[in-house]
Amino acid sequence: MKLGIMTRHLLLAVSAALSLTSCAEPIIPRQQVFHVPDYTASQGRGSATIAGRVFVTMRDNSERIGAHEQVELVAVTPYTEEIMEVEFTQSRTLSPSDPRFQKYIRSTQTDDQGRFAFHGLPAGEYFVTSNVEWEHWFWNDDLTQKVYVHDTVPIHSRVAVKGGQAVAVSDWIYGRTIAK
Repeated sequence: MKLGIMTRHLLLAVSAALSLTSCAEPIIPRQQVFHVPDYTASQGRGSATIAGRVFVTMRDNSERIGAHEQVELVAVTPYTEEIMEVEFTQSRTLSPSDPRFQKYIRSTQTDDQGRFAFHGLPAGEYFVTSNVEWEHWFWNDDLTQKVYVHDTVPIHSRVAVKGGQAVAVSDWIYGRTIAK
C-alpha cells in the first residue's frame, strides 16, 4: 500500500524522533500547536469538489503521471502550514505530529491517468498532496555501469473552494526529488 504525503510525514517524524544515529538530520521543534477546532468545519459535508490530475512536468516538457497514487486533502491551518513549509519547502524534519492529526486527513487514490476527486467538501481552504513515482535506468559517467533509480517527487497545492464550487487542481508545487 502506498502512503500519502501527510501520512508519510507522520511516520517519518516518529521514525526520526526514535532514530539514535548521530548523523541524522536535526529534528525541528514545532512552533504550532494542534488545535482540534481548526479542523471541525472541514470535516462536515458540503457541496464543493476539488479534483485534478497528479503529474510532474519534466525538463523536456514531458509528463510523469501519478497513476494509482494516494492523494491527501487537509484543511489549511497554522499547523498544516508549518508542515508544508518545513517538511516540503525546506525539506527538513519536524518533531512528531500530534496523533489526533491523522483523523483529519482525507484521502483517495488516482486512476491510471492520475485523475482524482474529493466530493462533498465544505467551503474552505485545503492543501492537496501526493507523490509522483517512477523508475528508470541510466549509464554512469564513464559508461561502465547501468544504474537503476526509483524517483519520488512529492507535490502539493493550496486550493480554496466555495460551497457548490468545483475547483480543478492544475498548479503543483514540487518538493525535492527523492531518489532511492
